[in-house]
Amino acid sequence: MTRRTTLRKTAVASVAAVSIALAGAACSDDSGNDSGNGGEATSQEQNHDEHSTEGAKSSIESATDSAGDSVRDGVNSVIEKTPVTFDAGSAELGTMQDVTLTAVATALKTGDDKVEIKTYASGDDADALAQARGDAVKGKLVDEGVAEDRLTVTAQGDPDSPDVDVDKVEFVVGGEG
Repeated sequence: MTRRTTLRKTAVASVAAVSIALAGAACSDDSGNDSGNGGEATSQEQNHDEHSTEGAKSSIESATDSAGDSVRDGVNSVIEKTPVTFDAGSAELGTMQDVTLTAVATALKTGDDKVEIKTYASGDDADALAQARGDAVKGKLVDEGVAEDRLTVTAQGDPDSPDVDVDKVEFVVGGEG
């Protein structure tokens, strides 16, 4: 079993357990009485309920974070092994990029995080080329079943940073989208 599958199953199990706990905390007996004192909860019971609810919220947030980390780890694992790159001056996806993006889409479909696709270009008409690259990547991910409303393209021609590889696509999972 892969690490991603294990993290996903752990996150799903955590959410299920928390949901059951929340349902139990919110329910009362058939008569509507939890405390045996005419339906009025004591301050101790109210504090317990508030504490239980806060603990459940914290568990849900933790499970959600784990699921997001799992998706991010899956995408990073794929692009680390086979980055999505373009030939200089081109926005055409090659066979290898298609295969890589299919694997990226598979990882993305395990969650519902927003994804920012960052593309760059340099030279003549760099802004348009960067946008065309982003649109090509987004189109492929949508074709592979990733919801379009989860994907945002940020394209930049002639970036200022010397650390940017203008022919390589970057993915930010969990971004604002």
